[in-house]
Amino acid sequence: MADYGIGSVDRALDVLAAFKDCGDPLGLADLARLTGVNKTTVLRICSSLERRGFLLRDHRSRYRLGPAMYELGKQYESGIHLGDVVIPMLVELADAVRESASFHVRSGKARLCMYRVNAHHAVVDNVKTGDHLPLERGAPGRVLLAYGPLPPSGSEEILRNGYALSFGDRDPHCAAVSVPVFKIDNELCGALSVSGPRERFTQAYARKILPAVVAAAERMSVRLGATPFRAQPVVRGGARPLAARGSVLAPKGSAPVRGARNVRS
Repeated sequence: MADYGIGSVDRALDVLAAFKDCGDPLGLADLARLTGVNKTTVLRICSSLERRGFLLRDHRSRYRLGPAMYELGKQYESGIHLGDVVIPMLVELADAVRESASFHVRSGKARLCMYRVNAHHAVVDNVKTGDHLPLERGAPGRVLLAYGPLPPSGSEEILRNGYALSFGDRDPHCAAVSVPVFKIDNELCGALSVSGPRERFTQAYARKILPAVVAAAERMSVRLGATPFRAQPVVRGGARPLAARGSVLAPKGSAPVRGARNVRS
């Protein structure tokens, strides 16, 4: 498909994007430096955006995001249905790694398997959509705890690496890898996991598919409104990864999500 665009619109969007990682007001010189657009053009763009409420200007002629941006953000947030984002990505991930993919959320003192896509194998690990499982056991539960409001002792490695692995932690016959998923304001939304029987799901295999799981969690998080921080996941053991790059996002907090839905059995 041809890459059509309007230069003036692109430049205006570049100006708005310059505020994404900056909490302080920005002057014309700052915006020109960050966008590569000359100050005269930046001034015209800012004037237009200010008139429409997308920017506000203070007494020092510095700009910050205006109420129109907040209104658009709230509209985007209200239009997101978690299943519409998560389920297609679980299907894609399960097909790519050839093991079952799940999405877990906190539910009181347990974790809920909210969405689940089973692998196309005669034997899969025994987890079903709607299952309530121990929060303190298994890779998804440990991720939810580590990235929650009060990380328990021993969460440092998970937070440093950006993922958790478990081998027989909850079920002696099951293994899993899990990565956090975030939403707007980088609040924890849930834990993405891939799991399977231990005879197939070896440590070498878990580390091989880890970058693919991390990359899927990043895409899911961005679709849910989070801001990614790109980083290579820490993979130990030397296994060749299935995908080349993943990312970790900086969490803000945790928020439980309720309900469950079957996907594929």
